[in-house]
Amino acid sequence: MPYCAGYACGYYLIKYYLEKTGESIFEATITPTADILKEVEDFWK
Repeated sequence: MPYCAGYACGYYLIKYYLEKTGESIFEATITPTADILKEVEDFWK
């Protein structure tokens, strides 16, 4: 696995979440992880 691959995946996952939901980064910071992952299940497809 390339160096920093996990960081890159996380970055694009959260970017996708923010675009999909219209939330701010502040709102996403206090959103439970399970809620974020449920919302972005289609990110991996």
